[in-house]
Amino acid sequence: MSDEREESEKLVGAVLANTYRIEKMINEGGMGAIYRARHIRTGGTCAVKILHSRSAQNSELYERFQDEARIISSLHHPNIVTVMDLDKDQTGCAFIVMELLEGEDLQDRLERLGKLPLEDALEIVKQIGSALQAAHQRGVIHRDLKPRNIFLSQQDVGGKMIEVAKVIDFGVSKIPRPSDRATKDLLVLGTPRYMAPEGAMGQNSQIDGRSDQWSVAVILYRMLAGKLPFDQESVIDLFKQVINDDPTPLETLVPDLPLNIAVAVKRALSKKKEARYPTMLEFLAAIELPESEKAKLRKKRAAAAKAAQASQAASHSGNAPALAPRIAFVRMLGFAGIGALVMALLLFPIVRMLSRRPAQASEMLLAAEQALMEEHWADAQKLADRVLEMKGVPDSVRATAEITSKRAKNGTQSQASYKKLDAAIGAKDYDSALLITRELPPTLRLNLTAQQQYEILLTLVVGSHIQKAEAARTAGSCADVQTHVDKVLSASPDNEGALQARWRPCASFAGAVPPGPKKLAGYPPVRDAQGTGLELPGDFPGGATSLSDIDRFLREAQVAHQQGRLWPAVSLAHVATGTPLRAPTAWRIVGSTACALRNATLVGLALDHLDPGSREFVRAACEKAGFLIR
Repeated sequence: MSDEREESEKLVGAVLANTYRIEKMINEGGMGAIYRARHIRTGGTCAVKILHSRSAQNSELYERFQDEARIISSLHHPNIVTVMDLDKDQTGCAFIVMELLEGEDLQDRLERLGKLPLEDALEIVKQIGSALQAAHQRGVIHRDLKPRNIFLSQQDVGGKMIEVAKVIDFGVSKIPRPSDRATKDLLVLGTPRYMAPEGAMGQNSQIDGRSDQWSVAVILYRMLAGKLPFDQESVIDLFKQVINDDPTPLETLVPDLPLNIAVAVKRALSKKKEARYPTMLEFLAAIELPESEKAKLRKKRAAAAKAAQASQAASHSGNAPALAPRIAFVRMLGFAGIGALVMALLLFPIVRMLSRRPAQASEMLLAAEQALMEEHWADAQKLADRVLEMKGVPDSVRATAEITSKRAKNGTQSQASYKKLDAAIGAKDYDSALLITRELPPTLRLNLTAQQQYEILLTLVVGSHIQKAEAARTAGSCADVQTHVDKVLSASPDNEGALQARWRPCASFAGAVPPGPKKLAGYPPVRDAQGTGLELPGDFPGGATSLSDIDRFLREAQVAHQQGRLWPAVSLAHVATGTPLRAPTAWRIVGSTACALRNATLVGLALDHLDPGSREFVRAACEKAGFLIR
């Protein structure tokens, strides 16, 4: 017996944190064990997950254990197990308290039944897909979805027992973390047979909601086909298969499988995650059965129930004696056989033609799906239109063709927009390129040449460094201004903005004296429209105002002006008017805002302190506001 197993069994009968009495071990894993427990004061039952002492000593495993509790408790979804408590008792035993589920996990059911009916499988996927969509919206990726982590719980709802699928065990989930705590690449986490290619390659930074979508598709494949799409004894061989090989098409293993299910599973099992559905919600929409298929399933269930009743009745009544003479029976068979032969000879060509149509339509739609994945929109459109023109195809096939046609049209429109984008980038018209890109689907892959990529990055780099140079100039850090200018000129020697930035004056704060507690420049404090002083630094005797405070007030003044809060903008800018390094900017803000306030006194005060160029700036602001000044 292993040390962990012995440790787990010893906990039965113990009381955790003076609250939860352990009654029975339910399951055990590598990191810990799950027990049935009872609250010693309320008598309510619950499930308790306890971390093995060896795992608790591993800081990363202990952190993941805590993450699991916090993740699940934050999601609040009916198809995710409920967490009620996270604690550590006096002995240092870490545990999570969860709702106690009655039923079986999906792995046990599959081992018992082999495979599941289509309706049951789709209902399970619908419920776990809804749970995962909620998790993905919070930035949480499960990363270890498998039948063992899906519990089929029997719950009493209004006196009727229903089955609810619940996702459990978020122990290796991927959650938003700081970069220094993120899961490192090349570390493989999860269960290999249900792991997406990016997980098999250890590319943890590439794992997202589409990786969970792959796992759900593998589970659906297993439930319907009774076998896994990827299954090798060796983990190395299994990963090679997951990364390189295509699985046996599901429609060849499941007779009468609706076409949209086969197409959806195939797309969700695409090797490149970009080719899968963008979200779990879209995958769930793709496997929704058309009404015609639902009607067929209802008829099949009714027929099966009727046949069962008839069989049960026959078993009680016994066999009725044959009343018709044997010779009449033989004669009837003879005439019936001749009639059937004639009808078969007449109808065979027609039946053959009609029977081939659904197969042809399915082949065309699979080819159209492949064309969509390769972004051959026109080919996909033609194939979908050909299916829509065919007569005698099932409603489910027609519905899939309509969806394919719509996707192809959207792709064609995106392709036209991309051509415009390519032209705009080629002409270095980045304003137009930005507007075009905003209208494109977020998941559209853009194929740029290395030269186009370089030119875009060059523009971003130049703009970033010039912006940083001006910020450094505003802060009086003249050496930093030169550093950023040099970086721009090293990449673009003739850049006009950088050359101007190099020779623009820069004044250092060295030796500058802050205005202190006295009123700035002898000006009276600025008042609002009601004549009330706003009591900002510089308006009244008080604590010293530092240069960093002055810069902060100027930034807040600019924001206030932009937001239309005009009196605060004037007051904040007025604080900086007594500091020579900032006075020109401050008076421009005061003057421009006074124009919007239509306050001639403030405008005149600002103009008296501005250079000719800045005066024209203020006059233009007044003219724009419709406030004429001399």
